[in-house]
Amino acid sequence: MRLLLALFVISISTPALAQNKQPISKSLAECSVIFKVMGITAAQKNKPQAQLDKLKKGSKVFRQAAYKEAEQEGQPAEYIDNELPVLYEKWDKRWVSGSDLEILGYMPENMEWTKYCASLGRDKGILPIK
Repeated sequence: MRLLLALFVISISTPALAQNKQPISKSLAECSVIFKVMGITAAQKNKPQAQLDKLKKGSKVFRQAAYKEAEQEGQPAEYIDNELPVLYEKWDKRWVSGSDLEILGYMPENMEWTKYCASLGRDKGILPIK
């Protein structure tokens, strides 16, 4: 019974379900933050400057798109302003500042989120980064 409950909880905690419950503007903001923390990790690993620049630009264009989308949703800019620090704290822990074990535990969902962001970015004309 516990196994079934655990599997159920895992199955409902996917990024796709999260996206169905939050405005697209928040998803775009979340993708902006994900690109930002991926850039931090890439810099820590001494990745090439061209890769760092693309991640930085990706974060910026997702953030800009989040503001535009929020406006279309009838949300003030402050909505995104207030979400970004909360999302940064969440993703920093999941990708950068968490323990190795925590980061490893989040990795499958983190990869799902990066796939989601890639898909959302293509759909919104944000990606590929040039």
